[in-house]
Amino acid sequence: MGPSVGQSHASLPPTTPQTHLAAFTDPSVCTPRTPIGRVAFYTLIVELFAVAALLGTAAAIGLLLAHGSPAGRAWLRDKLGGRELHPLGWAWFVALVAMAGSLYFSDVVGFVPCMLCWYQRIAMYPIVFVLGVGLLYRDATAWRYALPLPLVGFVISIYHVFIQFRPGLEIVQCGTGVSCSARNLAVFGFVSIPMMAAAAFLLIAALLITVRTVQPPRASLTPSPMRPSG
Repeated sequence: MGPSVGQSHASLPPTTPQTHLAAFTDPSVCTPRTPIGRVAFYTLIVELFAVAALLGTAAAIGLLLAHGSPAGRAWLRDKLGGRELHPLGWAWFVALVAMAGSLYFSDVVGFVPCMLCWYQRIAMYPIVFVLGVGLLYRDATAWRYALPLPLVGFVISIYHVFIQFRPGLEIVQCGTGVSCSARNLAVFGFVSIPMMAAAAFLLIAALLITVRTVQPPRASLTPSPMRPSG
C-alpha cells in the first residue's frame, strides 16, 4: 500500500510545514513530480488518512470483541439482521479509500512503492472489485471470496510496520529498490503508511466477519425443493 522512503531531517523540504506531521523525502529513493511542500493540501490529506486509520482500528477492535461473546453476536444480529449488505458496502468503501490513498501517495505525491508496498496493493485492490460485484448483484456471500485478501494483507502490513521500527527483524532483503524498513512519514509521530494499510485490512476483515455473523443460515439462502401436492 504505502511506499517506504528514507527519513532524514536534513532532506526536509523547506516548504513543508513544521508541525507534528513528520514527512521526509530522500531524493536518492524518491523523486516526486513536485516538492511535497507544494502538493495541494498534502498535510491535511495525510492527517485525515492517519485519523481515519486510528478510528478504523478502534472500530475493528470493537467489532472483533463483539464477535467474541454471544451477547455481542446477538447485538450485531439484532442491529444488522437482514441488512448484511450494509457491512459489505462499508468494507468495499474502506478498500476503495485505501486504494485511492495508495495511488495518491505514488501518483500524486510521487513516492516510490517498495516491494512490500506492492504486495499490500496486490491484496487490497482486488477487494474493491470482488466486493463491488457482490454489491452489484446483492450477493452478501461475496465475503467468502474476499476475506482471505485482507487477512493476508494484514499480515504483510504488520510485518512491514515491525521492520520499520526494528529493521533487524527483516527476514528477507527488500530487493535493490526502495528500502522496506525506511519510513517516508510518521503522522503524529508514529502512524506510517503501512500502519494505515494494516488498519484498513483489519477493518475490512472485521466487517466481512460481521457479514458472516448476521447473514441467515446457509439453509435459508437456498430455495426449498418443490414438493409434490396431494
